[in-house]
Amino acid sequence: MTIMQRKARSESADEALRAQTQGGLEGMIIYSLVATGVCAVLHQTWPLFRRQTLAGKAFLVSGAGMSGLVIRAEYKLQRYEYKQKRIWNEERKQASAQLAREGSVGSEEEIKRWISDQRQLDLHPPTNTTITLTTSGSYLTQDHAPSVHSSKSNSSSSTTSSSPKVILPQRFGETETELENEVLDVLVKGDE
Repeated sequence: MTIMQRKARSESADEALRAQTQGGLEGMIIYSLVATGVCAVLHQTWPLFRRQTLAGKAFLVSGAGMSGLVIRAEYKLQRYEYKQKRIWNEERKQASAQLAREGSVGSEEEIKRWISDQRQLDLHPPTNTTITLTTSGSYLTQDHAPSVHSSKSNSSSSTTSSSPKVILPQRFGETETELENEVLDVLVKGDE
């Protein structure tokens, strides 16, 4: 197990502990308050309960508080685990779909590697992303390159890059410069 995996597991365990602790405290307070209210009502309305000692009444309230602590803590922990499982399943679906688009069958190891790579990108996003815009016929393609510039070309493959491409259809009557400016505006807003 790598250091990053240990750190992620430790953070996940800490987050689960915080959720469970918070749930336990909430449950203890709520159940104790409800039990105190019930004891007060019973004390005022039922003579047999009124004759019970203070220790007996406190035992009922503390028993309800401990029950609330356990029930609510377990509920919060199960809810946290459910959320984590949904996130994990969603990541696995995305990984399988992406690997299928790339033409490979997603084995367990490949899926884990893809998820790990995505998490690394989430932790350390590229800081200096620049774009090359190239027009080809009625389409505008976007490549990640060292500088921002626009070039007109009639060839369909003007760059041989392994970086991702986005193909945007050019709208009727829109000039290439307007479309390039719109794409740049969207990308700049996305980086902010």
